[in-house]
Amino acid sequence: MEARGRPHSFALQALAIHEQKVYILAPPARPSTETRIFVDMEGSPDGPYVYLIGLLVQQGDKEQSYSFWADCREEETKVFELFVEILSQLPNGHVFYYGPYEARVFKRIARHFCPVLAGRLDRQCTNVLSTLCAKVYFPTYSNSLKDVATTLGYIWQVPMPSGLQTVIWRHQWEVAHNPALKAALLAYNRDDCQALKLVTRTTGFLFETRNGTRLTLTNVLRRHLHPALKELGYVNAHTGDHKAGTHAFRRYRNTYLRNETSCPKGLRDYWLGHAGNTMDDLYDMVKDNAALRKQKAAEYGVGFELPASNCTGQLSRMYRKSA
Repeated sequence: MEARGRPHSFALQALAIHEQKVYILAPPARPSTETRIFVDMEGSPDGPYVYLIGLLVQQGDKEQSYSFWADCREEETKVFELFVEILSQLPNGHVFYYGPYEARVFKRIARHFCPVLAGRLDRQCTNVLSTLCAKVYFPTYSNSLKDVATTLGYIWQVPMPSGLQTVIWRHQWEVAHNPALKAALLAYNRDDCQALKLVTRTTGFLFETRNGTRLTLTNVLRRHLHPALKELGYVNAHTGDHKAGTHAFRRYRNTYLRNETSCPKGLRDYWLGHAGNTMDDLYDMVKDNAALRKQKAAEYGVGFELPASNCTGQLSRMYRKSA
């Protein structure tokens, strides 16, 4: 599998699984949009028709879920029409989906039901799976939505969910029309939409604007850090003004840990991101001892206290926006 010429690294995949860590070679591209539409579809077990389309529409802090269900093949057209109607109400919305199945259905909808939709689905549609391939390596044996979202902490309402299970449920529903089975399928589909939202959000930019674009270091410094330092009365001894960069925190942390605590060198190097220079550094397994690191972090503290006044407002807002 390749992404823009970059081959999948099986060695890095194995390392991610072995160390149970996520490795990011390049940040996945994600469009900037106020309205995000997460789509997941379920197909029939005995034929190429779609019996359920789920949408999760996110507009700022507001979310709305939709579930369009077909009792039989003849009702697929109704499901497609309802889907197209929602998209028409959100002309600036960007559609996110996961994998090739939805892409094939989109083409069928555009070809047979709404030709106007074809151009929009080309411009305002993202296959999240394709943005991850060869760029982000999860500690999983597949890049299925279930595996990736579970790794990121998502918990499905239905125990042990799988695509195969939905096929069984749908077949059983077609035989008995048990409302409990339909409810389980609808819940499973809604969970998939929520899981897709989580994967899309988590694998985007760690620090971003409310529109989903990258929050640059310059933005943080000029809009938040520098005004906060000025209000705190900070004076840079080298420049005589109130400005300082993010590296100042790193230098302070090193000075504080080195001179005012009993922090071991190996732990200090780990926190500061310094590479080891000796065999002793190589054999130091502090990176695998999260419990010790948390204990020592609580013991040493940060080395300063923020005053309980409005002057910390800039920093507070900065953290809230980037959370």
